[in-house]
Amino acid sequence: MFTHYLYFAFDNNDGRHFSVTPFRPAKDVDEELAEKQGAAFALSIMEVLLETADDPYMYVCPRATSDELGVKTIEKLQEELAAYVGKTLGPGCKLLIQCDEHAKMCARGKDDAVGAAFSRGMMVALALIGASSSVASCNVVATYIERLTSISPEGSSDVCRYAVAGVLPDVDKIMANVPQLSFPHNSDGPHNPKLFADDSRRRRLWATLRFRLGFKLTEIGLQKLHLENSDKDMETFLAKFAKAAQYDSSCGVAEDRALYACIVLCATKRRSSRREVNATKLLLGADDVDDEWIRQVNDLVVVGNNRISASLESLLVMRLPREDKSCKLFRQGQRLFAEVLRSGDRAVQNLISEEGSKAQADVDWLAGTPLEASYVWALSTRASVDGELAFGDTCSYLSATQSTREHLASSKTYIAQNKSVGSFRIRTTASTTSAG
Repeated sequence: MFTHYLYFAFDNNDGRHFSVTPFRPAKDVDEELAEKQGAAFALSIMEVLLETADDPYMYVCPRATSDELGVKTIEKLQEELAAYVGKTLGPGCKLLIQCDEHAKMCARGKDDAVGAAFSRGMMVALALIGASSSVASCNVVATYIERLTSISPEGSSDVCRYAVAGVLPDVDKIMANVPQLSFPHNSDGPHNPKLFADDSRRRRLWATLRFRLGFKLTEIGLQKLHLENSDKDMETFLAKFAKAAQYDSSCGVAEDRALYACIVLCATKRRSSRREVNATKLLLGADDVDDEWIRQVNDLVVVGNNRISASLESLLVMRLPREDKSCKLFRQGQRLFAEVLRSGDRAVQNLISEEGSKAQADVDWLAGTPLEASYVWALSTRASVDGELAFGDTCSYLSATQSTREHLASSKTYIAQNKSVGSFRIRTTASTTSAG
């Protein structure tokens, strides 16, 4: 919970973004002085935001000189900022501060220790507002559009190492609030449309549509939903979806046709593959450490427990080097998962193109198949990387020979926990292998 949300932009924002002048420090500025300059900068931008936010000329703040800072310590500068915020916003306030594109507030070279010290001084001063004043709490979140690939770990400010998981898109809310994505005659809400209340088959199709729509919107770019007429692909998709969703409710097959037509529109495009030597690490989840290779991945996703992965769209086009021992298994699992996501496209297109035909698909898009395919992909890759499948610290493990890996990648696989004996079991369509 917070009482005040403060947004500090250091890029974009229609020109109202903060920067320091001079942008590059003088040659005699060392790390200690740069850190104090950053703390002083934090007070300057706070005063601008709370007092003169409507004046765009105030967003360029002067860099404090050594003479202006005098004998002030970094702790004293932090206390001055905290006291100002407490006095201005009142005692007991709870702050959430967003620093957007914080690495662009000053000059930052690849291994620039002075630039990193300036950023660190500013960010730490903001984070400590609640530690020495009447402010109840203060949380600072750093955000950026693209991963900071231009700064090496040696040039990091060392203050942004706790990644925050991004919020997953709520497809139901999107459909309820974007007029072009709303089905007509849908008076009972997106979770349980009145139209499909007594029809289990249509409820499954509705679930399939929501499942695939989430992928499609993510592919185009969710942020483009907020900017009307800003993207041709998004506007075209919304117009086609709105047209396909219209139907005559008095015609029985029209409802099916509308569902199928919208499902087909949500088919994702095939993208060209790209070489990624760390594809298995990203699929299985890597520790979020400040390694150089992580900084080169532009669409990282936080998956919990301080571990990172890549977006599903990227995982589906990553290609391991041929010499990698996991290349074949990774590719097989990748292909299987992609086929599940695209299953039924051609069948449904044929159905809706046949005038007067009763739309009934041969392919069931759900039935657990996406989850099963994801397990096959992840487990077969894990077996190839580790040479075994181990479940938990106290469980026995299943040794994965080459034949086992091949079997996992080519079978429909699922995991069921046997709670009575505390073991896990891997079942395949051909045979059953237990680990317990």
